[in-house]
Amino acid sequence: MSNNKKINSVTNSGNDITSTEQTIILNVGGIKYETRRSTLTAYPDTFLGTMFANRNLSLLHPKNENEYFIDRDGNLFRYVMQYYRTGKIYLPYFNSSDVSTQSSSSQSHFPLVSLEEIEAELDYFQVPFKKPSNPSKLSFSI
Repeated sequence: MSNNKKINSVTNSGNDITSTEQTIILNVGGIKYETRRSTLTAYPDTFLGTMFANRNLSLLHPKNENEYFIDRDGNLFRYVMQYYRTGKIYLPYFNSSDVSTQSSSSQSHFPLVSLEEIEAELDYFQVPFKKPSNPSKLSFSI
């Protein structure tokens, strides 16, 4: 019962930076992702897991109380967040013929990305990733 009281007191104080249930806004290249600190710290060996670990909270300087700016590609960061939320990375696959049938407006909303770009982001954020066995036959988009 004492554990429940402790959890409730931490959860109810939304401004408490040590709360694992604190909502975090990551502004990555102008695209905002909202998550919980506990989602990020679930993977302590990654960049964001380390950044939001209890031992490093005094080093953080949020903008607007709980928002942090990261100067990286916000579109590619989708794959990074996917890992934190599911423990997996799902890379969409489509045929090269699909590219020619996309209208120019849909391509601007969903820019094509390469496996190398995704790997670079995963590497930057220290997210473990096993390269597909036959990447030459794959194309990726977001």
